Amino acid sequence: MSTNPPPSTSTPATSATDATLASATAADDPQCLVCHKFSIEYGGSSCGCPTLCRKCAMKQGTGGKCRTCHQMFGDVKRVVK
Repeated sequence: MSTNPPPSTSTPATSATDATLASATAADDPQCLVCHKFSIEYGGSSCGCPTLCRKCAMKQGTGGKCRTCHQMFGDVKRVVK
């Protein structure tokens, strides 16, 4: 009478699992306070609050009002590496 080992309960990582983890990580990134679509990379030059994605930063590059602290800024700067 031979006994077979029990079937393995661990499952190998799949591309679907990897894709789910990647999207969860991307979803954890703070989103732009203007468009709510892309990750925050820029903020006002005077206050430095990270509030804008690249696309919205280019639109507001000549100045505006910070969505976080409401301070006026003359241009934007990159705040996230």
